[in-house]
Amino acid sequence: MAKPLTIRRSLITSFAIVIMLLTGVLVGLTFVGAKQRAEEQSKRLLGRSMGETKSRLALFFQPAQRLLEVGRAWGSKAVDDGGKAFVDSTATGVAQIPQVAGVRIEPLGAWKPTDFEKQTIRWTRPRKLEGTGELAMSAVTPVLGKDGKTQLIAVDVHLEAISNFTRTLDVTENARVIAMVPRPAAEQVQGEIPQGAVIGLPRDGRYEDPKVRRDAYLKRARDLGLTVVDDAARPFLARGLARSEEPLRFESGGDAWWGAMSNYVLDPALPVMTAILIPERDLLGDHRLMRLYLVLGAALAFALALWIATRMSRRAGEPIEKLVEQTDRIRQGDFSKGSPIPSRLLEVQRLTEAHDEMREGLENLMRLEHELQVARQIQQGTFPTSMPAVEGYDLFGSSIPAEDTGGDTFDLMQADEALDGSAVLMLADATGHGIGPALSVAHLHAMLRMAVRSGTGLADLVRHANAQLEEDLPGGRFITAWFGILDAEKHELQCYSCGQGPVYHYHAAEDRFEEMGTQSPPMGIFGFDVDLPPPTPLAPGDMYIVLSDGFHEAAGPDKELFEEQRVQDVIREHKGEAPSEIVDALHAAVNKFTHHAPADDDRTCVIVKRLS
Repeated sequence: MAKPLTIRRSLITSFAIVIMLLTGVLVGLTFVGAKQRAEEQSKRLLGRSMGETKSRLALFFQPAQRLLEVGRAWGSKAVDDGGKAFVDSTATGVAQIPQVAGVRIEPLGAWKPTDFEKQTIRWTRPRKLEGTGELAMSAVTPVLGKDGKTQLIAVDVHLEAISNFTRTLDVTENARVIAMVPRPAAEQVQGEIPQGAVIGLPRDGRYEDPKVRRDAYLKRARDLGLTVVDDAARPFLARGLARSEEPLRFESGGDAWWGAMSNYVLDPALPVMTAILIPERDLLGDHRLMRLYLVLGAALAFALALWIATRMSRRAGEPIEKLVEQTDRIRQGDFSKGSPIPSRLLEVQRLTEAHDEMREGLENLMRLEHELQVARQIQQGTFPTSMPAVEGYDLFGSSIPAEDTGGDTFDLMQADEALDGSAVLMLADATGHGIGPALSVAHLHAMLRMAVRSGTGLADLVRHANAQLEEDLPGGRFITAWFGILDAEKHELQCYSCGQGPVYHYHAAEDRFEEMGTQSPPMGIFGFDVDLPPPTPLAPGDMYIVLSDGFHEAAGPDKELFEEQRVQDVIREHKGEAPSEIVDALHAAVNKFTHHAPADDDRTCVIVKRLS
């Protein structure tokens, strides 16, 4: 067996080989390397820019969708009296979102309720808004009013805001970012819009004037003189739209360009095509100057190679050997700082610094992992260790976080003597999951327990807790929550839901599920009055089931959701079993559906079952 080479002998041998091959390699790199690096740089830049653009597009349209989610949480209150209360309550928030032009209540119009069966939020094609005549796209969602009529909540996004977005994207100095939509269906828009109509203009001196921009919207790129877009479309279509996001080099106006295109799907019927086009000169700079630098660098490297070889082999060997020793020590779990490794070589200095940073990072990571485990233990410790013993009832609750700590919480406790009931129940779900949401729901959990100990009624509990959360939660954060007080003597459950669903009442005698509605928006957004609904009577065998969305929104490998019907089927199949066994069956069904993939969201439930 050949004797292993030491680092120093390996470096001397390697430098000798490099010296012999240096001249030929550098000549080849001069003419081939520049082009290859330019292509790699182009692909990386376009890939990164397209990813950032898609992420920013999602953030751009997200506020409109969030407003509709709040509107849906309001339910019929959002459209009663023409929606004035809802529009007024969101006016302050809308004024702070530049891309949102306004919130309106309008009739269904050309839409049909079936248009929203698979997607609760839909987007209209570009259209002129009544009254203002401004061009806009609108996100809409249906809400059933108390009068039995379905109306739409519409959030408008002006095309001018989309252009402001595409014109301010900073990719390179002369890059073009443009957004287009395909030809619309006639029933969803008034007037004819051409295929590839422009809704987001690129950065160009011709479009500094707002009037010029308004005249340019919904025209084709070729009609606007943007020939580079048409020149890019031909090779992309020839290669196939399935590979449109892969960077492609093409010619336009005698210059070389790089481009990538992507469909951002706002709506199944409304993809937004985004194109990023970059002139190659922005990536290469002065090609001749680059070649000159390469030749000069090759000559200098050849002259210094022999002198550097010996010195580098001596200076690099010893520090690297010490680094190997320290790495072995870290691998054995010793994260203490080792002795200094002196070296005048910049690369070795940087390697040593990186090694120290890695050591500190690993130490911090191990400490953070320990702290997360402690945080999980603390959060799990807030959950009830035993279920309340209520005669004639079986109560059960559980919570499985998606990460070390979760954004869900629940509680089941004996009612205080000051309260008119047998047990107090709660389930809450904060936006997101992790440490931040865990702190939010722990805050609410603590307020609930204090309220129960002090004998606070359900209406006052919800009102005061919401007011406190409104002050404490940061912008964009809220908590959906369900509260209940069980009266075992009257066999009634007094409930109040703040945007929390799904909530089911299973009627055993009729073998049917009744989906219970919500009484208010989520907590922590704005203040609201608390009007308790009538108590829910529970007959023998009836169950009241409260679930977080981690169950019905669990996705299988094909992205299909578990959905509420499967949840009800599992509960019905195991209706004769104890609530704890029903929950076990529900978890088993979801895990089988997702092929035991890690959960994307926390899964929390509370079940109340009347035995007799």
